[in-house]
Order: sequence, then C-alpha cells, then structure tokens
Amino acid sequence: MKIDATDARINAIAATETQLKNFSDQKQVKDATATLPYNPDSSKATSNDKVTIQVDISKSTLETLQKVGNVSDLLVTTAQNIRKTDESLSAGTAIITQMKENLGRIVKQYPPFPPDDRDRMEILMSYSGLQKQITSLMVPPPPPPVYEKVQHLWSNLFPNQSQTLQTPQLPANVPDSHIKAAADQLNNLQNQVGLVQEALGNSVKGR
Repeated sequence: MKIDATDARINAIAATETQLKNFSDQKQVKDATATLPYNPDSSKATSNDKVTIQVDISKSTLETLQKVGNVSDLLVTTAQNIRKTDESLSAGTAIITQMKENLGRIVKQYPPFPPDDRDRMEILMSYSGLQKQITSLMVPPPPPPVYEKVQHLWSNLFPNQSQTLQTPQLPANVPDSHIKAAADQLNNLQNQVGLVQEALGNSVKGR
C-alpha cells in the first residue's frame, strides 16, 4: 500500500483544521470590532461628530461565548495532533515499503545469492540503515477523544506503549528463509498501519 502526500485522510484532517481555525478567527474578529467607534459617514465626519456604539452583553452570554471559544480552540488542537500522527504513520509506511523492496531483491533472486555474496550483503546493510531510520521515527498517539476509538488497533501496532514501529532485525549471515519471513512481517505491519490511518480518517469524518 503506497501512501501519497495528498492522501485523502490528510486532506480531510487539514480541511477540518482550517475550518475550525477560521471559525475561531471569525469569532475573535467579531468580538474585537464590537468596541470600535462607529462613523456612519466617514467622508463628512469631524472629530466632534463621532458616535460610539456600546453593546451590553449579559454575564451568562459572555460565559457562553468564552466556552465556545475554548471549544473551538480545543477542536483545532485536536485536528492538528491527529494530522501529526497520520503524517508520522505515512512516513513510517514509506520506509517499510523501501525495506520490503530491499528484501524482495534477495527473495526473488534466481539463482539465489550465495550467503557471502557482496550484493546480498550490501542489500542487507541498506535494510539495516532503513531500520535505524524507522526506529528513530517517533509516532505520537492521537489525542484522547480519538485515541479511545482506535485504542485496540493502536495497542496492536505499538505494544508495550512504544511509539516506534517494530521491524525485524536481519544480520548479514541470515538465511533466505528468515528474509522471506521478515518480508511477510513487514507486509503485515504495513497493513496494520493502514488500518490505524483509516480509523483516524473516519474519526475526523465523524463515522
């Protein structure tokens, strides 16, 4: 499964984030302009004929507006955090794809590489380099409201509360049978990542 930068999940998350940010900004603009002096005819006005409009807001209404502002800020932050999680998972999937391609070069080789073949050793060294990259990739969990919906999938993907994707290690002298098994594990891992990303996308859409 190939993950593209224009993935629909990321677009949905970004769109939600933008809409919520615009809502918050519009509310702030309305609140700010409520106290500005009003001049019905600025072309004829002088310093002595300005009219100031004063709006009286009850305490309960003000508290409601403040709560709406807090909720909108929370939703914007939630959308931003979901997007970070999804982008980190996409980066991990891209590395997994490269790791699978490297192992495929060994598995599909016919006749098989001799154990001490130089090309085979270079492929495994490249695999180890990619494994270091994915080990250093920290995937932040989604925020609590969304985490509750994907917790069962998240726990399978990140056992022991780890925040890194676990991939099989392959030493230089590993037999081809172990390499094939590792490729199968990577394929299963990639499918698990896809399930988590799908669940994240559905949470944004409210499914």
